[in-house]
Amino acid sequence: MSVRESPSAAMTVDIEIEVRFAETDLMQVVHHASYLPWLEQGRIAYMKARGMPYTEISRTHHFSVVDVSLRIRRPLTFGDAVRVSTVLERIGTRKLRFAYALRRVGESAVVATGATEHVCVDLEGRAARIPHGIVTRLRDESQ
Repeated sequence: MSVRESPSAAMTVDIEIEVRFAETDLMQVVHHASYLPWLEQGRIAYMKARGMPYTEISRTHHFSVVDVSLRIRRPLTFGDAVRVSTVLERIGTRKLRFAYALRRVGESAVVATGATEHVCVDLEGRAARIPHGIVTRLRDESQ
């Protein structure tokens, strides 16, 4: 995992994933459903890098996925090493949104982009305000 500042001063967290055979179809091209766990890995790494590991958040709240978008521009295949770059695009009182860019390791071209929107819920699954301490630790200092 690596952490860097983007030109907009937003923190970006990068992780690397090697495409497993089980994540591909008969042509050894990554199946579209395989991208979602990678996005999850990216946001979990982002939270950890901000000092707010999801294991800590999940003691009192969860972030339910309410919207997902994914655009695959170029196929990934078995054995590719993929860099998932994650940024917290927006955080409000009850919702947050992450954006993702995926590239082959060592290449600059984006092969896929995605976004996930989440609603904070309590342990009973009811919509809740994001606790102030979580907001403070996840929010970029520049915002």
